[in-house]
Amino acid sequence: MADTKSFSGGRRSIRAFSRLLGLSGSKAAGRIQRASWLEDHLELQIEVPGQTPVTLVLERSLGKQQTRPFLSTGLLDIWYQGAEIPESLAQHLEMQIKRWPRNIDHGRLRAVIVGDPERRPVEPQEQLQSPVTADTNEPGRQQVAERPADNTPSHHFEAGTWNITDSYGDFLGVETLGLMPYESVEAHNPFIRVSHSDLECVSFSPLEKVSNLNLVEYPWITERTENSIKEQEISFCTDLTETSVIMGCNQEVTALLEHLLTQYPRRTIIFSNTCLPATTAEDVMSVVDRFRSRAKLNISTHNRALVDDTPDMLEPLLVERRLRAQARTGQREKTAVNLVGFSRDEALEELRLLLADMGITVNSVILPAVNEQDIDVFPRASLNVFWKVSPSWKYFRQQLERGSDIPSIHPPGPYGVAGTTHWLEAIATALELSVDVDKVVRKHLAPRRRLWEQLQQQASTLTVGLVIRPVDIPFLEDPVWTAGIPLLPLLEELGFTITILMQTGASGGEGMRQRVLDLLSRPHACLLDSFDDLDSLRLLLAASPARAFLSNFVFDWRLSEAGKNRFSFSHFHKGISGAIDTLQGLLAICRLEFFNRYARVFRRTSLGLRPREE
Repeated sequence: MADTKSFSGGRRSIRAFSRLLGLSGSKAAGRIQRASWLEDHLELQIEVPGQTPVTLVLERSLGKQQTRPFLSTGLLDIWYQGAEIPESLAQHLEMQIKRWPRNIDHGRLRAVIVGDPERRPVEPQEQLQSPVTADTNEPGRQQVAERPADNTPSHHFEAGTWNITDSYGDFLGVETLGLMPYESVEAHNPFIRVSHSDLECVSFSPLEKVSNLNLVEYPWITERTENSIKEQEISFCTDLTETSVIMGCNQEVTALLEHLLTQYPRRTIIFSNTCLPATTAEDVMSVVDRFRSRAKLNISTHNRALVDDTPDMLEPLLVERRLRAQARTGQREKTAVNLVGFSRDEALEELRLLLADMGITVNSVILPAVNEQDIDVFPRASLNVFWKVSPSWKYFRQQLERGSDIPSIHPPGPYGVAGTTHWLEAIATALELSVDVDKVVRKHLAPRRRLWEQLQQQASTLTVGLVIRPVDIPFLEDPVWTAGIPLLPLLEELGFTITILMQTGASGGEGMRQRVLDLLSRPHACLLDSFDDLDSLRLLLAASPARAFLSNFVFDWRLSEAGKNRFSFSHFHKGISGAIDTLQGLLAICRLEFFNRYARVFRRTSLGLRPREE
């Protein structure tokens, strides 16, 4: 049976990795014959003229290997299998890898294979023998060293941004959205956030004041109320400088934490260690641990630089306090559920009413808001219903499930009438309740059904569009990457005609087209076109019949210069009333004439700059 975590790439993957390694020219030091993703690493078989083929292994760098890799970028370790590697190829690879953008990482390598329309599962007989530890000191001998165990799921997406090769086609912004999962969390007793970094690092964090703009639209900010507890948080930065790097920076940490514990003795401190002190090997965590012992449960560390090693943000609440409450809890309530990951907004209240009509009560609502009362009653429920959202939140999920035997489900978000129905059915099934969910939904929709159908009819005369790259297709296939929103099925239900512009390159991408069409119930009604560079994309955008395109970037000149309006994840709302609000909002966006009328004013160069006056 084929391994669904391992894939063999096709011609596109080979071309992409050939360009990356500088092996695509006629006089190249070697040619890539095979590219395969095997569970957690990339293997490239390279044919070298007059030499034995070489297999390169590229894997995530954990910095814990006892054997030194052949090459390393800091994010990736590169090994080769066999007794030796031709000197010409070794020198070429060493020079080429020095030119790589700094964001080439484990996730980007896997994305190339996953996005390849010709990919196929790897059969067991195709997998190479397990690597062994180097056990010889012979000069030039470099076998693949035994790799440390990696607990990260193979499908986990490594967040990175600004890939110079295809960023022109990035409209979803999933990578950027995935960098900020922890900043979405708020507490009833507002946090104090400390960023142990330089000021530039802080400037990338999303700000929630109305007057501020971020690079992308974060859906959770849109869902906040005007008087959000989040806005009451206090943030500090240690403002590291060159002197801090040279002389050390633990004194700044000590002084700041002393001040905070004196001024805010009952506030939870979220301490974020960043890449700068981690790179300089500053032992910051020992300082934090000293204060943690003094302040007991008041300090939680979110170590951005080593998130896999210190996933303890909110652990005092989500684990320790919850387990104490669990020990005091008697019998569970058979029809009570915990909602995890649901913003406290109007849509939540509608979901409560829908569940109540099914005989189900909401026991607690945890994350992104956290308060002690919800933690204390959390063990009383018979089911956890998790919001299907980015795997970046997996640590919170693991903390809530640790030591608990409450079953959990992860259904797609309740978007649209159909999506809300499926969400309610998933909960009823998990609780083994016999409920006529359709009847409940019809009851809540009845007062606005006429409006809903009228809006759908209006949407049927309009076209909206998406721009996707091969790497984006898994995001469309699994709403976990799109804030829980099933984008294509939902746009279909709303009534719009959909046009999709796909980056396909020279191979045409028939497999890629089919994967997209498989997500649609009316694939014949979808308009598809392809582009392979920025110039062709700009032409397609300008000529497209779509009035609006999806882009999560706050100001997207690629759309404005084409006379197109923009919508984002933030324009989609949960529940039945949310479906109507979503449709009304998208119709208003499509009808906006501003960008269409003044497109000539928004013209840009290929670098996004305003053209000089002629």
